[in-house]
Amino acid sequence: MSSKNLLRKLNRVLHTRHQLYTSGMRSLLSDLRRSAHDFGAVYGAVRQWWRDIGSGVEGRARLQQQCEREVQHETMRQDAIKGSSLTSSKMPPRRIWDLYSNRVLPFAVIPLRFPRPTLPWLLNEEKDLPGGLCTVSHSWVEEENRENVWTPINGSMWPVPTPRSTSLEHVRIELLNMGAEYVWLDILCLRQQGHKKDEAQRRAEWMVDVPTIGFIYTGKIGLASPRPCVIYFNGLGLPLDVSPGSVASDRHWFNRVWTMQETVHSWLPGGLTGGPVAGAGEVFSRLETLFKPQRLDIMARDIMGRKYTKELDAIAGLAYCLGCNSLPLYDETMPLEHSWQLLLKHISPISRAHISLRYPAAHTPFPILPSWDAFTATAPLGPDELHVVHLAPVDSSQLHSTEPGQYHHIARVLGPCRFSAPHSHPARGDSAPELLVSALADGVQTLGLKPLDMHGIVLRDVPYMLVYFPGEAYDWTVFMCWGVVEVMDEQSSQLPDESEIKMTAARSAVLLLTKEESAKLRGLQTGDEWERRRRLKYITGEEAVRRSRHGERYTAALEEMRASRKSFMILP
Repeated sequence: MSSKNLLRKLNRVLHTRHQLYTSGMRSLLSDLRRSAHDFGAVYGAVRQWWRDIGSGVEGRARLQQQCEREVQHETMRQDAIKGSSLTSSKMPPRRIWDLYSNRVLPFAVIPLRFPRPTLPWLLNEEKDLPGGLCTVSHSWVEEENRENVWTPINGSMWPVPTPRSTSLEHVRIELLNMGAEYVWLDILCLRQQGHKKDEAQRRAEWMVDVPTIGFIYTGKIGLASPRPCVIYFNGLGLPLDVSPGSVASDRHWFNRVWTMQETVHSWLPGGLTGGPVAGAGEVFSRLETLFKPQRLDIMARDIMGRKYTKELDAIAGLAYCLGCNSLPLYDETMPLEHSWQLLLKHISPISRAHISLRYPAAHTPFPILPSWDAFTATAPLGPDELHVVHLAPVDSSQLHSTEPGQYHHIARVLGPCRFSAPHSHPARGDSAPELLVSALADGVQTLGLKPLDMHGIVLRDVPYMLVYFPGEAYDWTVFMCWGVVEVMDEQSSQLPDESEIKMTAARSAVLLLTKEESAKLRGLQTGDEWERRRRLKYITGEEAVRRSRHGERYTAALEEMRASRKSFMILP
C-alpha cells in the first residue's frame, strides 16, 4: 500500500483530515509501512493518538515513544534472567490482542494513561499494568476437538489452537460486547508451537513468559478497580455448561493446573447464551471459595489434584501461587527434579521450612527438603498449621543455580540425647513408635515419648541434638516439631556482643509432639544453655554421610527403609 493510500484509509477510518504534505507526514507513513504487516496492524499502532497529532513530526515522536517502551520491556525481560531464574515475577506481557484493530500487537501500544474516567491515571509502570487490559482464562478442550487456525490476527506467526465448534471472531464479538478493548489471551499472545524453525524462539520466550503469566491476571492497575478476567469454564468461546459430567471432566476449568494462578475476584463468566443456566449459582459459589487465603498444604493438595499436560506445569503453577518474588525459568529441557529443587530456593523461608518439616524426604541421605516424588506421593506430617521458622539459603548466589542449596536457620537446641525403642525393633504399623530419650547432660535422665507422628531415621544410642520448632502463634499450645540432628561442628561467635553459636548439622528425623510430650522433653535441660541462640547450617546427601561419625550405620538403615517403604524408622 502506498503512503498516499495508507493516509487516505487512516483519515477515513479515524475521521481525520491529515495532509500528505504536512511536515514529517511522509516519513511517518514510511515508518508505519515498514513496521506493520498490514493495515490492521497500522491502525492498532496509531489509533490511540492519531486524532491528537498536528503533524507527521508529532506522530513520529509518538511512534518513537512506543518503540522505546517496547525496547525497554524487552530489556527488562533480558535483565531479569540470571542463571536459571528470573529476578522478578512482575513482567508485562510481550503481546496483547487489540480487539478494535483485531490484531496482536506489542504491549507498548496500550497508553499508560488510559482515557477512561473509571480507569487509573496514576500508575507505577514497574509494578502496575495499564487499566485498559482485560484477561481471558479458559480451559483447553481435548486435542481432537480443536484445530490449528492460521490467521492474520497474529500475522500468521503461529497456528492458533481453537475449539472446532467456535471461532476467534465469535470470541472477539463477545469480548467487545462485554466492554473489552485490549485483551491478553494465551493462544494469541503467547507464541504457540507451529513452525519448527521458530521452535527455539518459542522455547526462549516461554522461559520468561510462562512463569510470569500470573502477574498479567493479578498485577495492580494503579488506583482503579481490579482488572477484569473473562472465564470460559468449558473451553474458549464455548457455551457455559454446569452439568455434573462437564464439571467433573478433566478438561473443565476447575480441574486444570494453570487456572489456579488465573483465579481473581474480578471475574466475569464467558459463554453465556442469554437463557437461564440451572446450577450456575452453585458453580460460581465454588469459584468464590478459591479466593480465600489457603495454607500451603491445601494449595499443594489442590494443585496436585488438578490435571496438566506436562508435570513441569504443576511446579510452575505452584511457584506463582506461592507468591514468589523471583521465579525459576520455565525450562522444558531441565529435569523435573532440578526444576523442583530450583523452585524450593525461590519460595518464602517460612514455606520452605514448612515443606522441610512436614514432608518426608524419604530415601535420601540426611534430607532437609523432599524430592518432587516424595512431595507429591507422601502424606505430610501432622496437622496443617505452618511453623514459624525461617529456613533461608546460606548463600544467596545459590538462588539462580540448579545445584542443591544449603540452608540455615536460628533455633533453640536441646541435648545431647540418645534414643532407643522399648522393644528395639524397626517401627511397625502406621503410627509413630514409642521412643525412649536419655539426656546425657546434668546426669542421665530417661523418659518415654509418644510422638504424634515422625519421619526420618533415628539410630539407637547415637548422640543427637534436638532442634525446637514452635507451632504457629495461634496454635502453638497444641503441638510442636522437633528436629533430630547430628552436629558435625560447633563454633561460638567471636563478637563480644553476640551470643550466637554456629552449628553444622545433618538432620536425620523430625518428631511431632503434643504440648505435654514436648514439655516433658524440654524438662531434660535446665540452665541458660536453652536460651542461647544456635544458627544451624544443614549439610545433606553424601557430604553428610561422609562427615557423620555414624555414616555407615545410617546408610545401612537407609537401605532398610527403602526396602520397607516406610517414612520413619528407629533401628538398634
